[in-house]
Amino acid sequence: MSLFRKKTPPVPASPTVNADGAPVAESAPWTNGGVLSRRFVSVIVVACLVLSPINFAIYLAAASNRRPAAAVQTSPAIPPLQQAAGAYSVGFVGAWLSASQTDDSGLSAYISSTNTASSGSTKFRDIAAASVTPVAGTDFVQVVVAADIAEKGPNGTVTWPRRYFQVSIDTAGGQLAAAGYPAPVAGPSATSQTPSLGYGSQLPSTSGAAQTVTLFLSAYTAGQGDTTPLLSPGVSIAAISPTPFSELTPVAYQSDQDPAGNPSDGSLLAVQAVVQLQKTSGEQVTATYFLTLKARAGRWEVTSVQSAPVSSDPSGPASTSPSPNQ
Repeated sequence: MSLFRKKTPPVPASPTVNADGAPVAESAPWTNGGVLSRRFVSVIVVACLVLSPINFAIYLAAASNRRPAAAVQTSPAIPPLQQAAGAYSVGFVGAWLSASQTDDSGLSAYISSTNTASSGSTKFRDIAAASVTPVAGTDFVQVVVAADIAEKGPNGTVTWPRRYFQVSIDTAGGQLAAAGYPAPVAGPSATSQTPSLGYGSQLPSTSGAAQTVTLFLSAYTAGQGDTTPLLSPGVSIAAISPTPFSELTPVAYQSDQDPAGNPSDGSLLAVQAVVQLQKTSGEQVTATYFLTLKARAGRWEVTSVQSAPVSSDPSGPASTSPSPNQ
């Protein structure tokens, strides 16, 4: 077979005619091709006239090298399947605590073993996942589940200590499977000692700063008055709505420095306020608020309600924490 063939002239196509015998104009397969080509040429000509030859060459080079921006792909710190292991473990630990030698039907949905070995079910409440930790280099996830467990004392009284249980979950193959029974473990270390927060000065209840704190928190939590007149200009902190409490009683106010009796404008004061809040039903709770006050025209005004301890020192790292209500 010859690799080179002689070109033959194209045979002109017979014109298409309609029912009257008149020729019908045929369109190109892509009818917009000619129009778009003419527009493109026009754009090039205009560009040549507007741009200098050098700038136009630079423009063409940049256009030829243009590439679509690559999509940024982000991945969560813990894949969704491993996150789901937390909820799976909560159900597993709950079934394990409820199982007994006479009834372990709930447990069989999580592990295929008849070695329940529990003489009776354990009462529990407030069960939740405390931590979910992937095991590096494996498909396993270590989940710690916390729950309040009913425990009887020697005299028959029942207490509800917080207990912790660790579960190993295999996520291989896109499925969740328990590697064994839950294991009781020690909970996170904690202390009842209050850390030193830098509020070393007792704030007298008769001071202007303490009076501002009491009036503001009474309006903020109990709806007694308006918060607006007690705020620095430009600050907006709305009261809790609907009002959860009916009365506020100061317990202890401390500040990070001794406030001046007649403070200069712009002076700052950080306050830790411990108060007792009472509901209309008579129930009482104790709460701690961290506030920052600012002096203006000889009086103290609230600039923020913080979720953590603050400092009135502008160089302090906590002094710039924004109010959750601003």
